[in-house]
Amino acid sequence: MKVISAIATHSFREILGTRILYSIIAYAALVMLFAILASQWTIGEEVRFITDMGLGAMLFLGLVLVITRGAVTLSREIEKKTVLVMLARPIHRWQFVVGNFLGMGLVLLLLVFSLLLVLVLILLPMGGAVSWPLLGAAWGVFLELLMISAVALLASNLSSPVLATLITLLVFLAGHMASNLHVWISQAGDLKDLHLPESMLQVAQAYQSGPAHWFLQAAYYLLPNMAHVNFKMNAADAISIPGARLVAGTVYAFVYSIIATWISIAIFGRRDMR
Repeated sequence: MKVISAIATHSFREILGTRILYSIIAYAALVMLFAILASQWTIGEEVRFITDMGLGAMLFLGLVLVITRGAVTLSREIEKKTVLVMLARPIHRWQFVVGNFLGMGLVLLLLVFSLLLVLVLILLPMGGAVSWPLLGAAWGVFLELLMISAVALLASNLSSPVLATLITLLVFLAGHMASNLHVWISQAGDLKDLHLPESMLQVAQAYQSGPAHWFLQAAYYLLPNMAHVNFKMNAADAISIPGARLVAGTVYAFVYSIIATWISIAIFGRRDMR
């Protein structure tokens, strides 16, 4: 456990040392300040608009950090064998993977907390408040980033930096479409009620059965379903988040991240580093 803690701490400090985090926080502050100016066109909806913008900025900037560190830097270290310097010490490969994942998780937690603090400081003078829906939505953003971080770690073990970045982005986008995908392929006999053009109706019907249907079903379960941890609308509309949904989303995100990290460990442990 001491080894993992040391690697996580080293990874945490290394990311902070690159000043990426500080740049992201400064940029997020500018985005939120711009949201205040833009909110002048949303009379009576300023708090809602800024809350939505602020949470969106958290997610976007966190994704940038995950890609630059998890999908690019780590993948490049593996590709150029510079990771051998760390592995030359009495460290097991699984400890290296877990330590890097935990280090990134700590950075993401700090990032979300910092941006939440900035958002609250902007909202308070405008009549906003520190509400449970806002805190829950910020926690949901962290859970999204945690799952994507695990995916980026897995992608970095499978491919080059460019391909790892592409995989991470595609999984992120697909994860936000997972729920809609499941609804679409499960419509069965209700497709005609959607009033789709004939060409689209034929395509939709093709996914109701056969190999394409099972492929999309498998993709639905393999992709991280971001709908389970997406509470942004609750925060924007000041609607309370059911405790059961919050707990279920948290468990889902942690289980998904653990499984993805476990696969990364299995791949990295068998990878020829010579």
